[in-house]
Amino acid sequence: MQEKAKAAKPPWMSAGYRPDIDGLRAISILAVLFFHAYPGDLKGGFIGVDVFFVISGYLIGGLIYAELEAGSFSFASFYARRVRRIFPALICVMAFVYLVGWNTMYPAEFQQLGTHIAAASVFISNFVLLNEVGYFDMEAHTKPLLHLWSLAIEEQFYLVWPLFAALMWRRKSLFVAVTVLFSIVSFTLNVTAESTSTAFYSPQMRFWELAAGVLVARIPREISLRWLVATGLGEAACVLGLALIAIAAWFTPVQSFPGWWVLLPVSGASLVIASGPHTWASRRLLASPPMVFVGKISYPLYLWHWPLFAFAWVLYGATPSSQVNLPLIAASFVLAWLTYALVEKPIRFGVRQGRAVAALAGLVLVLGGGGLLTLRMNGLDSRSVAETNRQLAKDIGIPTASRTSDGSCAKPFGIETGDAYVCFVRGAKPRLLFVGDSVSMAMFSAIHSGQVAEEAILVAANSFQWRRPDCLKPVDFTTWRQGADTCQNVVRDAFKILERQPSIEAVVIPTFTNNPIFSNPARLEAFQQAVLALGKKVIYVSSVPEFYRAPGGCKPRQVVLFGADLTVVPDADACREARLVIEAKMKPQRALFMEAAKGNPNIAVYDSVPGFCDGEYCHQSDSQGLLFWSFAHVNERGSARVLKDFLPWLDKVLRGNGGRGRD
Repeated sequence: MQEKAKAAKPPWMSAGYRPDIDGLRAISILAVLFFHAYPGDLKGGFIGVDVFFVISGYLIGGLIYAELEAGSFSFASFYARRVRRIFPALICVMAFVYLVGWNTMYPAEFQQLGTHIAAASVFISNFVLLNEVGYFDMEAHTKPLLHLWSLAIEEQFYLVWPLFAALMWRRKSLFVAVTVLFSIVSFTLNVTAESTSTAFYSPQMRFWELAAGVLVARIPREISLRWLVATGLGEAACVLGLALIAIAAWFTPVQSFPGWWVLLPVSGASLVIASGPHTWASRRLLASPPMVFVGKISYPLYLWHWPLFAFAWVLYGATPSSQVNLPLIAASFVLAWLTYALVEKPIRFGVRQGRAVAALAGLVLVLGGGGLLTLRMNGLDSRSVAETNRQLAKDIGIPTASRTSDGSCAKPFGIETGDAYVCFVRGAKPRLLFVGDSVSMAMFSAIHSGQVAEEAILVAANSFQWRRPDCLKPVDFTTWRQGADTCQNVVRDAFKILERQPSIEAVVIPTFTNNPIFSNPARLEAFQQAVLALGKKVIYVSSVPEFYRAPGGCKPRQVVLFGADLTVVPDADACREARLVIEAKMKPQRALFMEAAKGNPNIAVYDSVPGFCDGEYCHQSDSQGLLFWSFAHVNERGSARVLKDFLPWLDKVLRGNGGRGRD
């Protein structure tokens, strides 16, 4: 019996509890926490999640194998332990998020929160988030349960791994070999994924990180003693592992993660764990009381910190000031400790554990059902916060209608865009063709809605499409006109429209300052020459002001929570920016357009900046409300503001009375 109990302990556990593992947990959660609080300072802190994955694979995967060897493993007891470990803190956070969301969120935000709660209740958050990735996705800051993607991947791993281990554990060499092969395949899928979003959220591309921990747990103790402890390599391995984690936290670029970069934190965590609990760094740093304390509350700390940051962003309508972050960090620690001491420990280690499992599972399903009901009821737009902020929600809502094709280009021009880009026809004899990106869509939106009467056509793709690899290749303009990718399809279809619609007098180009064709002098020249050859005029519109602050921070939503008015009062500069600063940002694009128009009476440049500025400042709003819904993107009111000045100016240009620029 004594031998059986001894065998039930996983490798490394014969000496008892390892406080250094809690210290490693502390490093991982602190990296994530400070990345979310100060992303400009700790650019790769998100790799803390990858360290978590390795720790989880080591502890839980190792325990599963040890119990199998001891003959004490059962699927029922394993999943009951997972419920007692995961559900108590998760229930607290989900209930809190739903309650605060009810009192603070717009209908579209609350509807999405309902989706996320329903997904979290069955641990499929990663799949839901992956499906949301795209141009119409809401800001990450409006998703208080965004961070549950990692918990979903972990639990998906533990749906399949116990079964695999139960089938393979008797053949130890084969178990290790298959695990290694599984890890290689999973890692290969990660580095060869078509998009970083797919690699980030897909379980098959993340499972190798947990499997790495499982493999570390399978290192026989006698080998570790012989090679790591006796030779002194353990000290070097621990220091190297910590260094790799630190390098990853400081330098990993979020744009290309996970990919090859994820090797750094996974290798680092594996080395630290494999080096054992007796190295100097493990004893003095990782096993120090402060690190162990943070490690013990790391799970509820991970759950609590992001909703607090997300709701702060919701209240401020923009990134909160750095002074707000410190109280949020402190609140995260307090809530984490309270959850650990008063909820997690009593339920996890208390009596009547069977009843606890049933009650916890029932509560999670109730919360999931509530989320699903919220989704089906369209975010419950009769809530007081929704009623109070209805116009504000409209002003900064994602204008999906004007960014989703309605089929109006299919019959006259044979253009079927699908979801990749948009094409709209407004009027029987359109005289203008708007071409470009999401800035073009924004300017066109008041024409699309009928708020401004003008017969025109729009063909445009959002910036996601314009930044695809084929759009950035140095290919000639003939290739662009053939349409090999979505951005090139925009160019191809623009000329198809010009060739078939004789009523068009001018091509209007209002684009973002970094568009790969309309900010490239050679491509710009080729485009305008092709348009001029068809007898049409070219009208460049220099971009609207690109403000530093998000428009939501200019007019924060009105929020009353539990009788307390939490409405944030914006500072004087939340709605404005110095005109000199704005014009300096716009100057390169305007100079490019003016150079392209030089000496040609059939090309003109309209400057949209003055329409939003006085002598000293440019403004994101007027007395009636916001003029922008996102960075450099006007809403319908902003579009109407631009067009009501632009169209009379354009009439003069088309009659031959206009100038080369708008002053």
